[in-house]
Amino acid sequence: MADRTKQAQRLKDTLLKRMDEEYQGKTFDIVREVHLPRGQVFVSKLGARGRHGFVIRDRESGEEQVVGWYVLERINRMYLGVTLPPVARRRVQPCEAVEK
Repeated sequence: MADRTKQAQRLKDTLLKRMDEEYQGKTFDIVREVHLPRGQVFVSKLGARGRHGFVIRDRESGEEQVVGWYVLERINRMYLGVTLPPVARRRVQPCEAVEK
């Protein structure tokens, strides 16, 4: 079990190191959202695959790349490098309406 924990920690450290190299000190603008049809996927610079994501552009170099929601949130939280798009909130019915 200890080997798996060490391996998971190494993978996490490697991911954080690559993210630091790629996103540290940079700011990005969201260009558009990507929704690919079933069977097609994009591959991000970090090696993640997905069907839904965002195209972001570096403000300094103009370089564009596709990232998923997880990486977009991490860029926002760790580096303050991007402004997240508004998230649609679910409407919750009051308890009285559900009971009737």
